[in-house]
Amino acid sequence: MDNSGIENAVRSYISRFGSPSIVFTIVEDSGLSVKIVTSRLVLESVQLEDVASLHEHLYGSKSVMLKYASGTAQTLDDTRKRVGRWVNRWKTGNPFAGLTARLSSSSRRIIGTVVLGGAEDPLAAELAAVIREDEWGKGYGTEIVGAVLLFYANEMRQRGYKLPNGRLCHKAVATVRPDNKASKNILINMGMTKYAEGKKFKRHREFYQFDLKELCIVHQKNERRRHIALAASALWSFASAVVSIRFLGRIVRKSKL
Repeated sequence: MDNSGIENAVRSYISRFGSPSIVFTIVEDSGLSVKIVTSRLVLESVQLEDVASLHEHLYGSKSVMLKYASGTAQTLDDTRKRVGRWVNRWKTGNPFAGLTARLSSSSRRIIGTVVLGGAEDPLAAELAAVIREDEWGKGYGTEIVGAVLLFYANEMRQRGYKLPNGRLCHKAVATVRPDNKASKNILINMGMTKYAEGKKFKRHREFYQFDLKELCIVHQKNERRRHIALAASALWSFASAVVSIRFLGRIVRKSKL
């Protein structure tokens, strides 16, 4: 199968943002915690104390919610329930839960959320992300989605984490409204491919998918290349050292004559 689109997406992301660091931590009282650090952001497991900020700037905002899900702003209780579901997943060791995205600068304010969560397809996880309005147009959507789709999803598979139904996740899916060009461009640039159109949330949407098995192959290939490059570098250093020693040996011998 041709995975050039995914390979190009990974290469492009690394070129622009570098490879994100991903840390999984298991805490006895609070369950699983994940921290993803990108060039400008820190993505962390959502917490209950995030509810007020998430509602004010994201889920309760009419403009932010206009092209998200049903297109209507949520109530504070809706936001609280959404966050509560995610927190419960983290507590039970389920990484298919929401992450907040914060600026890595001193402000540390939340600028968005992203989740690879449940999907209708029993072998898939659905990708959804939202960014606060005053941070649009700065590339944060690409940075967040890429970190989760191109790296975090693969890390979860490699660690053996499974969907709530107990099955290994084979693909990521996402939906977007046809008039949401910014989100469509992000999905396409991440290597996702459109496979259908139809109604969801009572609105016409386009459906995209992403093969996580192919992503795994891309990362394995990149890892092999990295090892080959390191081996070649070590061999070159060794060869250079040998040449230098021989050259110095000649100089020493001539000086004794």
